[in-house]
Amino acid sequence: SEVKALKARGAVLHPNSGAGPIKDDGHDDVHQYECKDARKSYTLNGKEMQATFVRAIRQGRVACWLVNFKDLGFTVECKLIPNGKGVMNE
Repeated sequence: SEVKALKARGAVLHPNSGAGPIKDDGHDDVHQYECKDARKSYTLNGKEMQATFVRAIRQGRVACWLVNFKDLGFTVECKLIPNGKGVMNE
């Protein structure tokens, strides 16, 4: 699902899903992607997300997590926004 999600976004896939010297799962011109698979639930880990966020900022990109819920048939796209900027004011 990781490859499919990143290719659909036109992203470059990182070798070994980011387990090597190039971290995170992929990137495009705007986003740094981290992909996770879940069945029915997933717990967000703030430290992991912060690491993705810092790497993305250093490269001039927006950090984006994609959590694919296989059993439920949808993917959550979560963009990490600095200091709440861009948060909806509704």
